[in-house]
Amino acid sequence: AARGGAAPPAVPAGYIRFRDQLADNGGALTFRVPALTEDAPPIRLQIRSGCLGDAAMSGRHATGGVVASSNPQLCGNRSGWGGFAGVTNADGALRERAGSGLEAECEALPPAAASGEKLLPSTARATSAHALRTAWVLHALGPTSFHARESEAALRRTYAACFDLADSLGLGSLA
Repeated sequence: AARGGAAPPAVPAGYIRFRDQLADNGGALTFRVPALTEDAPPIRLQIRSGCLGDAAMSGRHATGGVVASSNPQLCGNRSGWGGFAGVTNADGALRERAGSGLEAECEALPPAAASGEKLLPSTARATSAHALRTAWVLHALGPTSFHARESEAALRRTYAACFDLADSLGLGSLA
């Protein structure tokens, strides 16, 4: 619950337009998200241009989490979507570094819906980090198209789901 029964803070527009801000800034962007409860620390979000797998192995987020853009089956690059053929995306880079335990844990997760999906749009789920140098991996399913009418709203809900999950886990940082 939010402090004093108030609504949680809205996700600032800067989270949505981070690519332009990274280009203007030339380096990492850091945002602080206020704690949603009195006993939780604020969340620090750093947006960097680079390999998420490298960030997860750096140790900078040893007590935090790393957020992977995932697919509904949480199956990494084994997705049947042709765009992944011969490509390692951010989720795949994390899985390579985390070892087989992450793959096994994702496979063992129960479905989140009767249709069998393990991850629903604009939601996030957490798994152990295994060999990564973070406390948790947060798997998020954001919008699939920047051109869809509701993409920005769906992306905001996805960020909010990640922040809520990080808050519930007591994470002080996310990569």
